[in-house]
Order: sequence, then structure tokens, then C-alpha cells
Amino acid sequence: LIQYVHWLRSHGLVDEKGNRIGNWAFVTWGDCDIMTTLRLELLYKSIDLPPCFNRWINLKDDAIFRRHYRREPRGGLRACVESVGATWEGRAHNGLVDSINTAKIVRNMVQAGFRFVRYTRGLNRNGTPFGTT
Repeated sequence: LIQYVHWLRSHGLVDEKGNRIGNWAFVTWGDCDIMTTLRLELLYKSIDLPPCFNRWINLKDDAIFRRHYRREPRGGLRACVESVGATWEGRAHNGLVDSINTAKIVRNMVQAGFRFVRYTRGLNRNGTPFGTT
């Protein structure tokens, strides 16, 4: 996590404390990765969640995929990646693989003119999730 935040900083995306610089967001395929898995593991290990993780865009559950493609995101991430004409890579449910494949959907949406204008979920100052479900 420290190395990742350093990488974000090297690209001018976060400051020295891990605060987001500029207008960008993590995009996820579901809320579980940040809202549950990462947050709870860091809590268990007594590690603070860097503030840049306090907001994200959930493609799957917040009507963004449906609004752009005019259909439900059915069949899981792999089916949705392939349904937009992209090639699936790797083994499902591997964090890096899922990130790469989610980015393929985002790239397809942006290339078609979609504009991401708001976060869909986040964590308040106490680490409690908020937003649409």
C-alpha cells in the first residue's frame, strides 16, 4: 500500500499525506474491494487508509454501466468486458487482473464519450461507508 501511494505521488495524483490532487477517482467493479476488504484488513492491521481511497466510482452497482450501455451488467466482470468488445485477460478475482479488466470497460466508455461526473460511494471521516447501494 505504501508503494502504491508512492507511485500515485510520483504521478502527481496525491500529496505527501495521500490526499487526492485534482479531479480523479478509483473505479471499481463493486464496492467490496475498497469499502470492505481493504478497509477492514487495514483496520485489523492498525494501518490508516490513505485519504485518496475515501471516494470511488462503482461501475457495476450504481447504474453507470446500465446508463451508458443501456443494459444491465449481467454475467460478471468477464462477460461485461467481452460484451464491450474487449479481450478478457487473466484469472478472475485476482486484484490486478480485475483492475486491468475494469479499466478496459472504463476506457471503452470514455472513448465513446461517457463522462464520469460524480463519485458513487465513499467513506466518511470515521471510515463509515456512505452513498448509493
